[in-house]
Amino acid sequence: VSAAVNAAAKLDVFSVLAIQFPQGATLPQLSCALGGILCLNADRSFPMFTHLPHVLRHGELPPGNFNLLARSFPFARYTSLGDLGGSSGCLACCVAAAHPHLTATTYDLAPVHAAAERHVRAQGLEGRVQVVDYDFFSPAAVPGRHDVIALGMVLHDWGLPRKMQLLRKAYAALPPGGALIAIDHLVDCRRAGSPLQLGMSLTMLLEFGAAESAFDYSYEEFCGWVREVGFSSTQLIDLVGTAKAAVAYK
Repeated sequence: VSAAVNAAAKLDVFSVLAIQFPQGATLPQLSCALGGILCLNADRSFPMFTHLPHVLRHGELPPGNFNLLARSFPFARYTSLGDLGGSSGCLACCVAAAHPHLTATTYDLAPVHAAAERHVRAQGLEGRVQVVDYDFFSPAAVPGRHDVIALGMVLHDWGLPRKMQLLRKAYAALPPGGALIAIDHLVDCRRAGSPLQLGMSLTMLLEFGAAESAFDYSYEEFCGWVREVGFSSTQLIDLVGTAKAAVAYK
């Protein structure tokens, strides 16, 4: 919450709202005043600006985060990836395409199953990437056996209790020597030099509400959480723009 409020202050959101609504605003008024530009920034502008340093240096957009992860993480020594909250299966397909020895499973809720199967078929990976319906907050353990578990843009959706729940579930699913990969736009540890990430943190708070208190996090926070869960070591992998892969080894 503190990161989200800090981001709102840096963006001068409170001053603008105070001028427009001196007596306070209803939720519909706020949606009307801010919704359009926030939606535009979230869907189009924010992702593009994460590529700015690479575009300025190289004159073109970089490879996607998942393709870069597939090249940067040592998947050669692993055999199976389970992507929790995998949506359309992009991460699972990127990794499987880059590492023919490896199988992958993308897990998500039933409403996205058909879209994930279409994407897997379009990549020609039907035999190596499975699509499985699974609620990662259910009491049930992760159905498959994997030596790598991924959480791609998942942890930042939740408050600390649910973050810890997901980390514990991943730890329980992995064998000794297995790895957890959390992909997010990590903030700096002092929360002083990460305006894009803090903006994303504010977006998470607005989307999920104060009851959840979702927030983006730092690598230092991630290291503390995974040590508490039982992981033995960590690694940070730079991806595109502000995106990072925080890795924990069991």
